[in-house]
Amino acid sequence: MTVFKIDTSKYWASLVMRVQKAGKDYIAANIRPSYEPGFMDVSSIAGDILTIGQTKEQLIRKTFDQDPSSPTFGQRINDPNSSTGRWIWTFNQEMTKEAVKEIEEMCGVSNPHGETQYIWMQRGKDSQTASSLKQLTTAKSPDDIMAWWKEKEEGVKKTD
Repeated sequence: MTVFKIDTSKYWASLVMRVQKAGKDYIAANIRPSYEPGFMDVSSIAGDILTIGQTKEQLIRKTFDQDPSSPTFGQRINDPNSSTGRWIWTFNQEMTKEAVKEIEEMCGVSNPHGETQYIWMQRGKDSQTASSLKQLTTAKSPDDIMAWWKEKEEGVKKTD
């Protein structure tokens, strides 16, 4: 059974995100159409990114309805004089084995389009970039990823 209801062979993941919210782990990805190796259409690469595992919601300023003849009199309604509001992303796909497996099928290098990035996002803190999907999904905390990078960097310095 597919989690994301897409054909994973037709897309590649440009960015995979892991987020913790209310004690639960969520996973999401920005995906793009996958093309034959010789195909290069810059307009489609720079076009809209599809997202899986998250939804985009527009926040519109609210006001109280002050028209006594309105059925919503006294209630909070969308402000008709407001310009477009902010957009927020809501993560809605819990990190399950099935979801990770589907995303894994879309990860890797997709020349000439790019390479998948793996990020553990934290509210109010710096995000941590993992080296692989396995590291992203098996780390206990973003600090584990940071320690791995420091260890790798020190190992490189010692051999120089």
